Amino acid sequence: MGDGWAAASSPPSQVRIRASTGALSFVSGLDERSQTCRIHPFPPFSERRTHPVVLTPRPTRPGFVPNCLPSRRPDSTASSMHISIPTRLLDTRTGQFAVFRTSSGPPRYATLSHVWNAGGEQSYTDIRNMQVSGQHPLRDDQDLLDGLHIHDATSTSCLGHPQMSKKIRRACAVALAHGYSYIWIDSCCIDKTSSAELSEAINSMYAWYQNAAVSYAFLADVPSDQNPRADNSAFRQSRWFTRGWTLQELLAPRVVFFLSRDWQVIGTKTSLGHTIEHITTIPFSVLTFQSPLRDVSVARRLSWASNRRTTRVEDEAYSLIGIFDINMPTLYGEGQRAFIRLQEEILRRIPDQTLFTWGSRAEHTLQCIPDIRHTSWMMQGV
Repeated sequence: MGDGWAAASSPPSQVRIRASTGALSFVSGLDERSQTCRIHPFPPFSERRTHPVVLTPRPTRPGFVPNCLPSRRPDSTASSMHISIPTRLLDTRTGQFAVFRTSSGPPRYATLSHVWNAGGEQSYTDIRNMQVSGQHPLRDDQDLLDGLHIHDATSTSCLGHPQMSKKIRRACAVALAHGYSYIWIDSCCIDKTSSAELSEAINSMYAWYQNAAVSYAFLADVPSDQNPRADNSAFRQSRWFTRGWTLQELLAPRVVFFLSRDWQVIGTKTSLGHTIEHITTIPFSVLTFQSPLRDVSVARRLSWASNRRTTRVEDEAYSLIGIFDINMPTLYGEGQRAFIRLQEEILRRIPDQTLFTWGSRAEHTLQCIPDIRHTSWMMQGV
């Protein structure tokens, strides 16, 4: 997700999430015989294993579809069991919004993870205005078909609108090339003028990425002709790894394709997992779902956000809601109170006292939190 959840006029100040100062431990896996967690101290980078550099073959022809995509037919209807999906998706052929209810059978869809442009992204209102203005022929020089030659795309579409952003056109093109008729893009698929819709989206977003068939992580600052595993590679230095919202966008989906600035596939979360582990300190086993996220200590999960930034101070907390599987109302304007409320909810839901080892922020804010283990109003369910 991007950084611009507030109105476009929000101040562009950068906020750093404070780093942990305590000695932390993390869960590296489950002992299958005893069903207990193996806890190990988190080693410094100097003691971490290094992995050999392995070049991943890149697409050599237009329209290349990686063979590591899910073998299931992309647009087949998922199980009728209730799962959380976005209500509003973008049709990758027409650029029109499609509204779904989970009770009618959720479609398979892709998601886009990206860092928002400094000048802002096209919003839901912007796209709606293009949609109602009518369809536009796709020109040969427009980016929807750049290098992909998608023959089943409609000849007229609001994606051909001269004001449609290059990012949205290309995201739709990649998803359609891989067989997905729908994509969810946070910047334009949420009506952020509705505080209720925005709050629901923020609380549901982790599940939406988790339930997507595939997620595309677009790295606008990474070239396609460079080995992402190399020391000091652009991949290792990408801003995508420094933003608060992209942490859940890395953890939640099972299938993540990393796309270069020219929209070429440079690897997946699995194939680049050891490199990502070194960049983010998130264990490979957690990235690849071999170890459940719920078994990782609270302090360890907070440490993953320690070097990430958000544009709004409240998003320090809101971007972590899904990582701790909690729900809380969003109140832009509350400032650092949002992080205090996050800690309160974590303490209520997760019996893990490692939260109290979480650095200077915890030392200053936890004193304001009542002891929820003994307060009568909590026991009464108020």
